[in-house]
Amino acid sequence: MLRPFIVVTGTPHAEGGERGQNGEKTVTADRKRANTLITDWPRKLRRLRACKTPFGTLVDFEHRAELMKVFDYFSAKIAAFNATSTDCKIENYLLWEKLRGNRLAAVEGWLAVRPELRSGLETVENGTVGMTL
Repeated sequence: MLRPFIVVTGTPHAEGGERGQNGEKTVTADRKRANTLITDWPRKLRRLRACKTPFGTLVDFEHRAELMKVFDYFSAKIAAFNATSTDCKIENYLLWEKLRGNRLAAVEGWLAVRPELRSGLETVENGTVGMTL
């Protein structure tokens, strides 16, 4: 049986800040700032990740406080960027939820054919947690 997880999906997405003329593209300073902010999200999430699946990134439920801090940090950074930027905006498409229902069934089916990943994500018989990846 899988131990409790939070599944994280989505990504921040930048719009605008690119101009093209005669086949050449220029990137504005705002877009460069947006790209820097966006690339920091996967780095922060990677530190908390137990496993990455096609259905989202699995984070141990015990790390939820740290995950919420990361969500709060990025939400504030994105809001501050959008308030000051004139030609580029970041859309925040980040979502987290407890792994259950159809998504849990999909993740379990995906892990069923990957036993090398599943063993590190299960609860051990005596109630302790198995190793994480």
